[in-house]
Amino acid sequence: MTETGRLLGGGCSADVYESDDAWVLRRDRDGWGDAAAEGAVMAYVRQHGCPAPRARPTGSRTGLVPERVSGPTLLTALTEGRADAAEAGTLLASLLRQLHAVPGRNPADPRARVLHLDLHPDNVMLTPDGPRVIDWSNTEDGHPGLDCACRR
Repeated sequence: MTETGRLLGGGCSADVYESDDAWVLRRDRDGWGDAAAEGAVMAYVRQHGCPAPRARPTGSRTGLVPERVSGPTLLTALTEGRADAAEAGTLLASLLRQLHAVPGRNPADPRARVLHLDLHPDNVMLTPDGPRVIDWSNTEDGHPGLDCACRR
């Protein structure tokens, strides 16, 4: 397992720690996560052009090592007045359209698409290279309408 460094942030179920200049450690604090599955879906959507960070496994079920992305979240940009609601909505809609162009991972259901199921302004990092969608822990395949309506 990667050594845990300084706490950088956290969400409802995981904390993110400094690992080095290029990588962070995202560790599920409740023990129910599946880091390998999350890393696999991140790699899958990246192969299809979606802006997810690169990730590598740790050998632990609850730890994932994604690339370190720098910049504010879309939520921070909104609250600090660096983005307005229309810009944020347009960006989220664009990210959902990109994601919903990615075929589901089960060839038995050709209509299914990859769903993030937690795409909101705090899960979009605004990096100098463009937005990056983070926190792929809730991902499933299904109908895109579910993704547009869901916030766990």
